[in-house]
Amino acid sequence: MKHGQTGETEHFKGEGMEDLKLLLQCNSVESMRAAWFGGKRLWQRKRDWENMILSAMHFYPERTPELLLATIDLHITPAEFVVDTICYLFERASLLPAREQEERQLAIARLLLDILGPFPPRYFTFPQWLLGRVASVSPAPLVKRLHWVLFSKYHPFDWNTQFKFASRLARDPKGKGAALRILEKMIVKSRRMGSSRRRPTGKKGTRFLRFITLGGGRVYQWVKLDDPNFQRRFAELATAIVSVPEGWKHSGEGSPFTLQLLNTRFKRLIDIGIPLNHITQTAMLQAICSTGDLDAAWNLYHHMLEQGNKPDVRPYLLLLNAAKRAGSIESIMRVILDAPAEVLQSRYIWNEVLSAVLTVATQECIEKKVPRPRTVPAFDFMLQIYKKFFKLEPLDKLLPSHLLTPFDTTYPWDWRAKLAVVMDKLPARRKRKLVNPGADTLRIMLHGYVKGLSNASLLVNFYAHFRTLLKDGDPYVLELLRDSTQPYDVIIKAVTDHPGLLKVAADILNDMLRDAGAATASGKMSDPSEEHSQTVQGRHAKARRRRRRKNSRSHRSTEGPFVHPLPSVHTWNAILAGFFRERRVRQSWRIFELMRQHGVEPNKVTWNTLIAGYTATRENQLAVETLVQFEKLGYKADESTQRQMSILSKHGPTRRLMEEADNQIQMSRHKWKIFRTQKRLAEMQARREEHLRKIYTLGMGKFPTAAAAAVAAAKAADEANAAGKTETPTETETKTGEKEEELSPTADFFKMYDELIFQAEQQ
Repeated sequence: MKHGQTGETEHFKGEGMEDLKLLLQCNSVESMRAAWFGGKRLWQRKRDWENMILSAMHFYPERTPELLLATIDLHITPAEFVVDTICYLFERASLLPAREQEERQLAIARLLLDILGPFPPRYFTFPQWLLGRVASVSPAPLVKRLHWVLFSKYHPFDWNTQFKFASRLARDPKGKGAALRILEKMIVKSRRMGSSRRRPTGKKGTRFLRFITLGGGRVYQWVKLDDPNFQRRFAELATAIVSVPEGWKHSGEGSPFTLQLLNTRFKRLIDIGIPLNHITQTAMLQAICSTGDLDAAWNLYHHMLEQGNKPDVRPYLLLLNAAKRAGSIESIMRVILDAPAEVLQSRYIWNEVLSAVLTVATQECIEKKVPRPRTVPAFDFMLQIYKKFFKLEPLDKLLPSHLLTPFDTTYPWDWRAKLAVVMDKLPARRKRKLVNPGADTLRIMLHGYVKGLSNASLLVNFYAHFRTLLKDGDPYVLELLRDSTQPYDVIIKAVTDHPGLLKVAADILNDMLRDAGAATASGKMSDPSEEHSQTVQGRHAKARRRRRRKNSRSHRSTEGPFVHPLPSVHTWNAILAGFFRERRVRQSWRIFELMRQHGVEPNKVTWNTLIAGYTATRENQLAVETLVQFEKLGYKADESTQRQMSILSKHGPTRRLMEEADNQIQMSRHKWKIFRTQKRLAEMQARREEHLRKIYTLGMGKFPTAAAAAVAAAKAADEANAAGKTETPTETETKTGEKEEELSPTADFFKMYDELIFQAEQQ
């Protein structure tokens, strides 16, 4: 007993308190159960049980769940008392600090599962608020299992509780299918009852709270499907079901988000028959656009129009972005031609149009195999679109007029002819209503401008002009570089595309490190080819300082002081690819080391660049070693990686290296499989122990002989598995096509357990 509680224990003296002292000395639920059932007869347990639990709730609430699980008995345990005890424990846990509260409430959720298992259906009826709050704070796998157990025990659910279970499952990627099934059952049963002659009656406008029995005795709540509150909750849940997390494409094997699954869920939600609101349909459109299926995206767009939902800017942005990534000029034109006039007044639409023009122009250059240095003649077309909506002065300041180059007529560009009709559709604003461009717009225009410069000297002069504006504190340049290295990345890519300009790229990187305050005497980036050059520097320092002070007074940033960004992983990738292009293998590895020294971790593009560079320079040994490292880090081979592997496998001397690398990769995967198998076996053992607890709960109360036989059979099966062959997890496929893993104990164990449960239910 805790110190300082002697006076309070006077109210709890008796057999119950003595039993509590004895049980608290036990270290496990099994030992508590053995002490409780082995030391008392049935009438003694019935006399002392309530006092013992009350004492535990008052003095030891943290250990009450295990005491309740150890002493619960079908013959002496009042169902209402157990329900009230669990409600009290949950409410008391909600008053604790956050971390301890989470642990206690999770323990109560597991207690619900353990208690419901051995008892007959409809023995316990827990309040709906408790089930809803347990579902809200529990992990998705536990919520899914708890819902199934409650459902199998014919426990009543109101529609609000069902929504809470489904909403919690919908937040987890692997629980979205279960959430959709809950939603379908609830609506189908309500619709069936609403059309039945025996439907409940009530006053007009009231929400019916009568529970109905459908489908094998399961209890549902009939709801009015036209209730605004119900439709709001339905829209929120449907949005969560069809939403996809960022980066789901790179989540690896076993990701539940596939194109087929998304389309299936979308069709099932439509088949429910309740009109979907604009937010839900937009979330569906975002999920489908992220898969790249333009046909399905357009079908959903037309479905939105048919239902009378007027799309805002967001759906058109999603369609434009998907068309841009797919390189579909027809879809780009279709979006612009279908968009209403008010949508075309959004600056985000114009930014996406400018980016789409640059993307399709670049893709056509690649398709026509334009030789390096590759010039993309899209800036003049982009400039015509830009001038219709944005002010020209900020762009004129960033881009010197004498650097504008004429349109390249070397190739017949198809994209220019197709997108010419877009120019007439885009409305031009009056001069006084033109919009100031943001940093995102200026970055797009800078990208298009730099890609259109075909002369190396023009690139160097443009960079000198850009550095002058930066040193003068130009507000537009500072905004461009706020939390972004995109202007530097674009310039470095264009510079390294020209042969003989690697030292200029090294100077640009040095400028970034110096301005960010990250360069030191030992770590400063020097030209890996040991060619030293001076960075282009402007003169008239005093004039620059005066202009800087003037700009800082007239353009004070509301986002805090400007901090020059460090080179990002994209910056290092660009210069790394440039050195590989010049076949500077040693210098490329030096850049890779400097990248890590400056705290930048390589990404998948970095490793693919190394593999492609070593393959192109016939450094097959290094390419294979890098490929092995690539696999060990957990990256999945994409199209670029597979292409390099195909090239390596064609070289005769490299086949042996590839075989050795494949053996190393397979060995690494084998170790991972062993780890997963051990983890699954541990989970199987935990599940066996859980079933053993249920056998004790049921058997010690009424069937001690059968329970002891079942325990002995389970232990014998475990020993046999440990000595020889072990079981492997089995996969079962659900009706919706989603795969779920089910860890199965031995057949003998389950057979004995099922027979015991059957005997108890018959009694």
